[in-house]
Amino acid sequence: MAHAAEVEPNRQLQTVTPPIVKFGKDLGVVSQSSTWSSTHSEGTASNAYDGNTDGNWVYYDAVQNSVSASAGVAGDEWWQVDLSAGMGTPVVITHITIYNRQDCCWDRLNGATVHLLDVNGQDITPTSVNNVLTGSTLAQEILFPGGVPNVAVVKVVQTADTILQLAELDIFGHEAVTKPIVKFGKDLGVVSQSSSHSEGTASNAYDGNTNGNWVHGDAVQNSVSHTLDTVGDEWWQVDLSAGIGEPVVITHITIYNRQDCCWDRLIGATVHLLDVNGQDITPTSVNNVLTGSTAAQDIVFFPAVPNVAVVKVVQTADTALQLAEVDIFGYERTTWTTFAERASDGTFTTSFSGAAIADHMNKDPNRVIHRYCSSCSASTHTDIYYKRITNVPAQSAFSGEATDFVNLFTDNWMTTPLNVLDTDFKLYSTYDDAINNVNEWTYCNYDDPTVGFPRDCGPNGKIDHQWSKSTTRTWVFEVEGTPRSETNPVGPGGDPHFTTWNNEHFEYHGQCDLTLVKDAEFAEALGLDIQIRTKVVRFWSYIKNVAIKIGNDILEIEGSVDADDADAHYWINFEYQGELDTFAGFPVTQQLPSTYKRRYIIDLSSKYPGASIVVQLYKEFARVQFNGDQSVFGNTVGLLGDFKTGELLARDGSTVMNDFADFGDEWQVLPSEDKLFHEIAHPQFPELCIKPEDPRGERKRRLEESNISIEKAESVCGAALTDPLSIKDCVYDILATQDLDMVGAF
Repeated sequence: MAHAAEVEPNRQLQTVTPPIVKFGKDLGVVSQSSTWSSTHSEGTASNAYDGNTDGNWVYYDAVQNSVSASAGVAGDEWWQVDLSAGMGTPVVITHITIYNRQDCCWDRLNGATVHLLDVNGQDITPTSVNNVLTGSTLAQEILFPGGVPNVAVVKVVQTADTILQLAELDIFGHEAVTKPIVKFGKDLGVVSQSSSHSEGTASNAYDGNTNGNWVHGDAVQNSVSHTLDTVGDEWWQVDLSAGIGEPVVITHITIYNRQDCCWDRLIGATVHLLDVNGQDITPTSVNNVLTGSTAAQDIVFFPAVPNVAVVKVVQTADTALQLAEVDIFGYERTTWTTFAERASDGTFTTSFSGAAIADHMNKDPNRVIHRYCSSCSASTHTDIYYKRITNVPAQSAFSGEATDFVNLFTDNWMTTPLNVLDTDFKLYSTYDDAINNVNEWTYCNYDDPTVGFPRDCGPNGKIDHQWSKSTTRTWVFEVEGTPRSETNPVGPGGDPHFTTWNNEHFEYHGQCDLTLVKDAEFAEALGLDIQIRTKVVRFWSYIKNVAIKIGNDILEIEGSVDADDADAHYWINFEYQGELDTFAGFPVTQQLPSTYKRRYIIDLSSKYPGASIVVQLYKEFARVQFNGDQSVFGNTVGLLGDFKTGELLARDGSTVMNDFADFGDEWQVLPSEDKLFHEIAHPQFPELCIKPEDPRGERKRRLEESNISIEKAESVCGAALTDPLSIKDCVYDILATQDLDMVGAF
């Protein structure tokens, strides 16, 4: 499916400007330097952000008074609203209106200044803007032409030796969207309505024609939908998920009423947003009630509402529902996956190999990499979008300072191989610009080893010291979608080959129940616990069962030694083959590529967009794959090690273990932990894990005596996999089991 921002000839998409709204009192956290005390203690910070512009001070009445007042102590006095704390992300500010006190003392505002701060508290107020207030009783407006992005805090500062008083701040702007807002066209939804009168079919209100004049007897010319006037509710809806293939994000909706008559029939009708389960997710803060006006009516959802499957208009009054047109605006969900990150404590992590990201970029239709640098001093470099023109070269081409495609961004920003501005890539300040190929950056330099992206590249010229290599900066690199990678799958071929969060491969040989991952705070404290049950076969072992607990639900999955057994072997809450459409509230999909291969996909998107847990079976062998970044699995403990550092930590959370056998034994399930499998199997702690017979000597001898050549195994594995370590694991399993089809386990 194409992204909504890609305007194709056969798709009805129209890019629009985000709607400008006033940030309400529930979309920010207010504070001030001090509050007027003693007998006049009603001047709290919230008074200036309560939606009331009344500037008359009401003495001794904290309820009626709507003017903030500081104490007027020595030093600067200030008032601020943290929008990022209320919104969860910085926003774009277009203009601010300041209302002064009216009953007296208006001169106290004279010389106060208005400032826009980013998430690090840096002042990003444009120097071209006059942000100085006067002592006027009139409302004062400060305009920011084009809007200022990345604003976290709006702050008013009074440096004069006086009290700071504010009747109200009206702050206007819009969300910082990562995709351009579009109008969903008639081919991007399935329309229906409760009933139809004459030519008033449901599609008339979603055909791109806003003409509200009813044309009698002409189904072609008429463009107004019209239900019957029957007993009960009348409704009209468009199922966007059916047309697009997944839920979308809705920013605003415009409703056009009938024009030639009967416009009052729309009075009291309500607009609703529904999720894929038909649940109403319309924010209660939004006025979704329509009037009988002949003018177009806008309903703005701020913040934008994600996970919308259906837009529905309902009329509960005893009348017909008529609609000339419903224009729906928003954007398709973009899943951004982090592949490299430097945290505020200096910790550096990569989640995918350079080869995996290169492969993903060459296949992705948009071919965009986003760098977000929250601590970069230049506002132009907070967000940078790198868009690839030519294909990323193969890993073998990275033979110089840049060791792979990821290293090119994180450490060594070089021209070689194939990395030249306007030839191989372009740079942009916004995602919208990148998709529409406008406002490209004009300057770039490179080839300074140990200096990462983007060196001194800038929109219109050289801008120093914004590169990624610096240990003092916090940044992430991300791509759209989820790259195909062997970074995170965990599972066996012959032996269990574990791949840590830091892409370190190791083997563990033993038979027992083990804790793979565990996180009590997963999904807002639902909790996640995954245990595996391994089985020894003389010289090696494999994962026989996987048990997953999320919340109070337990799902156990098992393979089958019978290659012709196509049955699903699972237990849901200890019930064999119980109903399994959802698990702990998350959708579950079963895939059966062949009789001896089966996948169980647990879709975590409702909590973590794009994330999933996949259990893959090949005959009796089980493998677990995790698709998600640090926000999903960053707090897990267990056999995959520490997500942030990659270290193999003991249960105490601090001891680093370097012996893989000891590390595996460390995470044997303890008696104090939940029993997730439907039956108890030998051994159970304190009985230790059973070890294979002479695992090193006999396994080595068996591989040397294999009837399948190493070259043949490498050829089969190399055709299916790209990661060198995974290919090595695959080769080992084929030689150990004497089964070329073992490549299917990866």
